[in-house]
Amino acid sequence: MAAETEDAYDWLRSLPFPRPLVWRSYIYKRRLWYGFLCTVLLLSAVGIPLLFGLQQIQGQPSSDKLQPNQIAIYLGALVVVSYVMFVYTLFRQYDDVKWLGQRGEITEANILAVFRSQRKIFIGYRFWDKAGKEQEREAVIDIDSNYPLPELTSGMVVPLLYDPHKPEHRNYLWAEVSNYLVEKRRP
Repeated sequence: MAAETEDAYDWLRSLPFPRPLVWRSYIYKRRLWYGFLCTVLLLSAVGIPLLFGLQQIQGQPSSDKLQPNQIAIYLGALVVVSYVMFVYTLFRQYDDVKWLGQRGEITEANILAVFRSQRKIFIGYRFWDKAGKEQEREAVIDIDSNYPLPELTSGMVVPLLYDPHKPEHRNYLWAEVSNYLVEKRRP
């Protein structure tokens, strides 16, 4: 693994700035699918019940009790808004990873602990930003059989990309970034 780590550093540092890294094709498809699904959910679970619910409410005398159709509208809206917020968070993660891949600072991260489950790897790591401030972070990486991760163990030193202006909030291990990004092919 030491050779893989050194190769990743050398490869990242050899790329021109901004680095020509783009999302893997499945990210484009996933974003399109999630956007379509959010639109359909918003229209079907919020828009249609709200339209019919408001028509029924306007025709009824006012009462202090909630009607069953109003409860369905509120619960449907809650579920849809929760899903939309999840998708928004996922889109932000993809955007952050792409930005860091293209423009982030490259440094070394010391892996402190690694815990594995069947579908995820939990990693605790430490790195130092440009100002010399120590940052300790945790990462949860999904295991994807299409893009295997290198064997990570405690004590390893691996590449990390971070935002020099917000290192405590925007930083990703290269092992995680490599699941989302690939070098753009020249025509």
